[in-house]
Amino acid sequence: MSYFHFSIGPVQEFVNQARRTNDFWGGSFLLSWLAGVAMLCARNQRAQPVYPLPPDDYLDWLAGIKRPQPGNLLAKVGAIPNRFCMRVDADFDPLQVEQAVHAAWVALCGHTRDQIFGSTTLSPAVQAVWQRQILDQPSRLWEINWLITESEKPQAFNPRKHWRSHGRGQEGAPFCALMAGWQALPLSEEELQAASQQGYHLTRDAELETDRAARSNNTPENLCAPALIKRHFAKSFASFNAPQLGLQGWALPPNAPSTHYLAAAPWLAAMVATVSPQQLAAHEALAARLGVAGDEAQTRLRMVQQAKQAHAHQADACSLNAPFWFDNEVSNAKLPSADATQALLTSLRALYSATGARPANHYVLLLMDGDQMGKMLKRVPEQVAGALKQFTDRVPGIVDEHSGFLVYAGGDDVLALLPAPVALACAWALRQAYLKAFADAFTTAPPNLPPASISCALLYVHSKTPLTPLLAGAHTLLDEVAKGQCGRDSVAIQVWKRSGLNLTFAQKWRHLFEPATHASLPDLLQTLAQDARQSSQPRQVSAKFFQRAQGVLQELLPLYQRATIPAAQQPLNEACQHLLREEYRHGLPKLPGEATVSREQRIASLIATLMHLAAPLPDTTLPDSPLAAPQAALLPLLQFLIDNLDGLEGNPA
Repeated sequence: MSYFHFSIGPVQEFVNQARRTNDFWGGSFLLSWLAGVAMLCARNQRAQPVYPLPPDDYLDWLAGIKRPQPGNLLAKVGAIPNRFCMRVDADFDPLQVEQAVHAAWVALCGHTRDQIFGSTTLSPAVQAVWQRQILDQPSRLWEINWLITESEKPQAFNPRKHWRSHGRGQEGAPFCALMAGWQALPLSEEELQAASQQGYHLTRDAELETDRAARSNNTPENLCAPALIKRHFAKSFASFNAPQLGLQGWALPPNAPSTHYLAAAPWLAAMVATVSPQQLAAHEALAARLGVAGDEAQTRLRMVQQAKQAHAHQADACSLNAPFWFDNEVSNAKLPSADATQALLTSLRALYSATGARPANHYVLLLMDGDQMGKMLKRVPEQVAGALKQFTDRVPGIVDEHSGFLVYAGGDDVLALLPAPVALACAWALRQAYLKAFADAFTTAPPNLPPASISCALLYVHSKTPLTPLLAGAHTLLDEVAKGQCGRDSVAIQVWKRSGLNLTFAQKWRHLFEPATHASLPDLLQTLAQDARQSSQPRQVSAKFFQRAQGVLQELLPLYQRATIPAAQQPLNEACQHLLREEYRHGLPKLPGEATVSREQRIASLIATLMHLAAPLPDTTLPDSPLAAPQAALLPLLQFLIDNLDGLEGNPA
């Protein structure tokens, strides 16, 4: 018996090249779809998957044998990893698989191009670029590696994936806005108009531009052929049909929720629960008359959908181009006149007043990856494959339950975008599902098998942060911090503000979510928020504590850094605890009838929990303290999480 190992890439490079969330999702889906085409072609040669196992019926969807049900969440995401292993017979032909992938890519590109431009004949200049980038050498983009071995173990394939047998050659200007080094299609005004008539807007003018100096009418998006496909293939994927290849498409979401929509979702849910359907409809009608697009009409985040259903709003409510829910964006938007801008601002601020808040600015990028997967696959690949299939089957439902948008779920990898208030709960639920999947698969674990665990990177990102560097940063945070510095089975958190990276914090899952003697991180956040709510100005009370506590750290940190041995650091740690208790007591309102002893116990317990969360990373011997160098970000992180606990930003001015 032989084994066919296959991989397709580049993964991070192709997915990272994104200006919109739709580009993130599109890159992931295309890579997964092409890997599925390879797996389907191998199955047609009687190959049997070893790992990973594809989701039920997924290969039949590709072949058009079955159609996914409309509510099937796995059909809307990439669910097959870019690398797999299958058991094959002696007459298996791997070249057929490589050829099938190239043919599928060319066919999908041709179908998408025809849908975008209709019957319009493209100019010779555009055809020449298309010919070079799509038809002549599909391997210019895709790095396909395969190997047939006598072992199913993944390390047998590792040397092969480092081979390179091609180069991408030279490309001319103008360069693509998404894919560095690729020439953009030189589309003419007539070709842009033809695409617009087909419902495809290929100009920057089609999206909100807040930089007035960057605006110009009908400025092309400057996309190369592969980037054009990544951006727009989903809209026509349902009509894709290549019977000569045995492939057929199915309905996909036409767009992913924008970063602004993800940030605004908690406020949108609160707003539709507060304002009348008539007031919201009047606001959206005004925006539509002023030329604001309904880009989010197809966006379905659970918290917003449930709020609309519970309060008799139309299904397409909250469909405006998402930046227009933010008054600063409206102020900078290109509207017909200053009076139009003021009218829309007045209407929007009336919604703010009715809700008692405005939308917050941050959403979350979640990236998860199983720990020591290579070692586990080396020992028991088939059992691991079964566990990973169970996990993958559960991921879409968990992300949807937490009002998130799943970009990718395949094997032990997860990439999702979430509103900020639900990110911690979603990450914890995914981790629990992962552990349960392995517990179900291994009733008796083989000796010396690494315990199942999964690490996570959570990036709290300002909605205007460029997408391109984020996924690379998330992989670095996951690999170097959560897995490297924190020793796996960990979660690493970053906060990205408008100015850039603000802070990084990492800790073991067990410290944050299942401590034996202290409150968990979510419980601590709720306690801090409840204590602050005893005041008439809860956000100010919370902010003052963290500001004073940060001052304590700034005073003690130089002394702590000079004390190089634990015996010298311990008194500073005790002083830190004492001062933090004093600062918290100073701003904590006394509850009616609360005894002094109970109040002191409550304060001591809260600060002890805080110190526990600041436990040092495994490669140190420092005592628990937010003064420990990697953990000095704990207090500013807690302040940020408290401020974003409900996804609402203060009271309207």
